[in-house]
Amino acid sequence: MSTGIIVAIIAIVVVAVALLLWAKVGGQRGKLRKQFGPEYDRVVGELGSRKEAETELAARQQRVGEYQLRALDQQAQDKYETQWIDAQEHFVEAPGDALTDASGLIDSVLTDQGYPVSEHGLTVADLSVHHARVLDQYRAAHDIAERATAASTEELRVAMLNYRAMFTELLGDQAESAPKALASGSTTQNGSGHDVA
Repeated sequence: MSTGIIVAIIAIVVVAVALLLWAKVGGQRGKLRKQFGPEYDRVVGELGSRKEAETELAARQQRVGEYQLRALDQQAQDKYETQWIDAQEHFVEAPGDALTDASGLIDSVLTDQGYPVSEHGLTVADLSVHHARVLDQYRAAHDIAERATAASTEELRVAMLNYRAMFTELLGDQAESAPKALASGSTTQNGSGHDVA
């Protein structure tokens, strides 16, 4: 075999291997983009590199894959739905407290499902693996809850709605039947002069 043919064969093999690697990386990138949605772009922007972002997202997948996640039984779902309704009704008289109740309720659901709930940033990262669809709403709710004493009643109402989006996501379709009193934009004033949903 001539040297030219050997070089051509090696070049073809190198190109083929490069194409296979490129297709594999592109396929993995596509899977991550599909699974994480806007969270993929957010992490890329935050870390400044697709490779670093993809490494981070893959690490999240691996970490969450090691958790013993479990679905809630009907009794637990019913209990949480009742507690959610109570938190929602509490909003009328004490919006900030209701927001705290909603946040705590989501943490309880997560704990019962097998997520370790500790530092908020880690919890958000964990949730991005299976619940990326509502992650921005959850983040926004948490941000408003952090400054609840300075937030307007409308901001608190929006935060409550955003928390409900995560709550519904975690419980599945069953939580859809919970009353949606906060969903309307109309407000009235209670005895303390505060606008309420």
